Amino acid sequence: MAPGCRSHPSHIEASKLSFCLWNVQGVGTDLDLIGPIAFSGQFITCDTNSVVQIVNLGFTGAATNKRFDVKKDGIIDTNGSDPLTYLPGDAFGTAENATGGYYV
Repeated sequence: MAPGCRSHPSHIEASKLSFCLWNVQGVGTDLDLIGPIAFSGQFITCDTNSVVQIVNLGFTGAATNKRFDVKKDGIIDTNGSDPLTYLPGDAFGTAENATGGYYV
């Protein structure tokens, strides 16, 4: 991921009944952030009955802004990884549980 991403609000966006799966087979696979990257929004946006699932993927490099934003029955599933540190970014994400947004 190159520094040109900084104009995008999110790197991953799942909305309106969509499903995004990153299931990396093997050990030691990383997504390299070349930059630092500065998201104008967050790394992941997930809403409206959608799911983002990330399994067996690491991240290297630096990114700024929120890690995630999940709402309206969206689910971000990182296979139990710590929401405070797993996804790229330097600020905690937002899980709007009142509208059914969950980070698991």
